[in-house]
Amino acid sequence: MARTVAQVLVSARATLNDVAGARHGTTELEGFVLDAVNSIRNTRPDLFIGKWGEIAPLTGSAALPLDAQFFRPVVDYVIARAESKDAAHVESARVELMAKLSGGFLR
Repeated sequence: MARTVAQVLVSARATLNDVAGARHGTTELEGFVLDAVNSIRNTRPDLFIGKWGEIAPLTGSAALPLDAQFFRPVVDYVIARAESKDAAHVESARVELMAKLSGGFLR
């Protein structure tokens, strides 16, 4: 079963301690999901063989155009991007850790 963008946001918001969505807007996080998929596409184009053209907008209940095993790297990427706006997390190296985690699963 394909994972959805909404599931990515729920998982990311739990780690971000933003379950209510007060700190990070849904549109912003959905943009990070699209950025994550494009980053994966750039790193692992083999995952997109037979899938031509632009990736459809990734909002709400849209399915991720990836196998379920890549769900966690997408979540970690969204977390890293969201936390990169918070100076406390940048200084604590948490952003760097999340970015390494998101890229580490793609090798």
